Amino acid sequence: MRLHKTLLKERRAYALPFTLSVIVQVIQQNYHQYAVAFHFDAATFAIYSVGCLQIPLVDFMATPASNVMMVRMTEELPGERGPASAPYLARHHA
Repeated sequence: MRLHKTLLKERRAYALPFTLSVIVQVIQQNYHQYAVAFHFDAATFAIYSVGCLQIPLVDFMATPASNVMMVRMTEELPGERGPASAPYLARHHA
């Protein structure tokens, strides 16, 4: 196996904008913490950090529910074999 320099350059050129956008996003998401830590004392920063804490409770509930719904929807799609597809086919292909 050899390294193909031309393809590597093409892939780097393709990936560079995505890499830069991730770097900008990380800076944008975390800059406020550095700014507050620089301008205020440790106790104030601690209060700020706790206030900024976000626990994704909705995501914890929505993701499993949507996964279960997708499985159920897939079972009811037309063209699927099984008893779950029979009522759909009877209603929409009569």
